Amino acid sequence: MGCNNSIPAKNSVAPIPQPSEKVDLKADTTSEMAPKDEISYDDHLVHHAKDIPLPSEKVDLKANTTNEMAPKGEISYDDDLVHRAKTATYRREYDSALMYYEKLLCLRQQELSEGNVLVGDSLCGVGMLKRLLGNAIEAQTHLEKALTIYRNQATVDDMRVAAALRELALVFTDKKEFAIALSTNRQVLDIYDRILPKGHPSVGKVHNNIASVHEALGEWGFAMIHYQKFVDISEESNASGNHPHVGIGYHNLGRMYEMNGNYKTALVHYKKAEAILLKTLQPSHPKTLAVDESIRNLVTKMSNA
Repeated sequence: MGCNNSIPAKNSVAPIPQPSEKVDLKADTTSEMAPKDEISYDDHLVHHAKDIPLPSEKVDLKANTTNEMAPKGEISYDDDLVHRAKTATYRREYDSALMYYEKLLCLRQQELSEGNVLVGDSLCGVGMLKRLLGNAIEAQTHLEKALTIYRNQATVDDMRVAAALRELALVFTDKKEFAIALSTNRQVLDIYDRILPKGHPSVGKVHNNIASVHEALGEWGFAMIHYQKFVDISEESNASGNHPHVGIGYHNLGRMYEMNGNYKTALVHYKKAEAILLKTLQPSHPKTLAVDESIRNLVTKMSNA
């Protein structure tokens, strides 16, 4: 990949949406192979995009403690590319985000050693965007390089390792390499069990991804176990229970009950999902519409039984 380090004018990027705006960070519609209701974004690259400094600010990477995944480096420079990449990812403008991550990767490869953790961060960002744009092979190449860099550090950052592994697991799922996807997700769970508190939302998201793989394999029982764990953790981390993750989890569980022929229980879960998603998402949101369709189809199936 050749490096073209020209940076567009700073006012060409729209501001990050405010929390009051309903931005869908969960739906991955770029790949037909993405499991239904997959939590496909990387928290540390996307969810905390609102914490990235504005382009006009200079950032000392050694002093940046606002984000648990903030790069820890030896240099201080304009964080404009990082801001632009994360903003575009947040807004699901994946082509633009990939361009910024690739520019950032080129700059860091020129200024830093090949094994510097910041180079790994840029490789991870490029890999994530390659996957979201449907290029699983190139995504895997970049993510494996990032993982090698992370693991070769004198002091290994487990959160970085877990982030790369989570993305790799999604790549393997997209490629229908389900056995590798499961083993990779379990590596992530092993790391999270060591370093995160019990019931942390990130743990729930990995259970959701594991369940998606089991569902793709037709293993409804195993899928149900992990979808239930996702729901339990999502409810524990959201006291009101009114969060899209909870609604998505109930929809997933309902689908498993329906697959097993337990229509009444499936309908109960679909109704719970509908109630939560109508409170947290727009009625026209794809997730809300999907639940509505599941309810209508199941009611028709039950009436014809």
